[in-house]
Amino acid sequence: MTKHNQKDLTQVKGGSLPAGFNLESVGSFVFMNITKPKPIPADICNRCLEELENQIIQLEVKKQNCTIKEHLPAYKYEMHKLSMQQLYYTECKRLFMKGQNNG
Repeated sequence: MTKHNQKDLTQVKGGSLPAGFNLESVGSFVFMNITKPKPIPADICNRCLEELENQIIQLEVKKQNCTIKEHLPAYKYEMHKLSMQQLYYTECKRLFMKGQNNG
């Protein structure tokens, strides 16, 4: 007798995802566990977030002006990297504010 295994879309390498999880939420969770955000004062986070926003705007302009299609994945990668940095500083700011409210 042969056993036919069906692919379970919730199976990932090294384990399975609990119900209600998708790969994006798992990626965010893994990112936060790897980087271990620490509370950073809100004014520093705000300045970093403003600088990241300026970099994103400049990158969008470069992407719009790009005529070579082979360069588009590089822009996509850079945008992804900047969005992860934004996520990091937003989480650091949230942790700082949470510590201020509790203390």
